[in-house]
Amino acid sequence: MKQGHYKDAVLVQSAVNCSGIVHSMSRMMDELWKEPGAEQGTDWVNRHPLVVLYVAQLTYLSNKWFDCGARYEVALYICEMLSEIEDDEERAKLELVIGEFS
Repeated sequence: MKQGHYKDAVLVQSAVNCSGIVHSMSRMMDELWKEPGAEQGTDWVNRHPLVVLYVAQLTYLSNKWFDCGARYEVALYICEMLSEIEDDEERAKLELVIGEFS
């Protein structure tokens, strides 16, 4: 995934406009389905750290309780870390390792 997707997911955590979040998430999801891990199916995509962060903020804004345990904290940490890695190849290597734990 592009570095910008991880940066966006982190920034979304302070967003207040559901429409903007959904549009950004839609663009990200189109790219996520092109990733090698997506061949594992819907569960892999649904548990991806990017998806967890987007869904968490949408749920928060709709005044619903969102309890995903430690999954949110781990997803936030992963996205913050990957948003700082500018080298596409290095980020891709880490994504493969992280994908094993999603």
